[in-house]
Amino acid sequence: LGFQMGALWLASYLKGGIKLPSIDDQKKSVTDRLAWLAERTEGKHSKGASLIPFSLHYSDELLKDMSMPLSSKVCLKQWFVSVDPSDYAHVLPELQKKYNVEGLVG
Repeated sequence: LGFQMGALWLASYLKGGIKLPSIDDQKKSVTDRLAWLAERTEGKHSKGASLIPFSLHYSDELLKDMSMPLSSKVCLKQWFVSVDPSDYAHVLPELQKKYNVEGLVG
């Protein structure tokens, strides 16, 4: 999921749909993210594991950047049941429509 959302974010960026923050804001964001991870993983966030709550948080951030956040209902549901891929099925078609691009494989 994270890789697919990352690829769609990149496509949106390349199409001009995402404006990057200033370099200083980017550096602050990275520092804040590392602190956020350290706080939640007792400082052991980069041991090669992919933990679902952090993966979902990453996907949520990318969707927010693309102006396509999941509904609060879906986000809440994801805390209690397995992630349903259909919750993300709207992203590619919406991007295709937004940028008038057809024929991409999802």
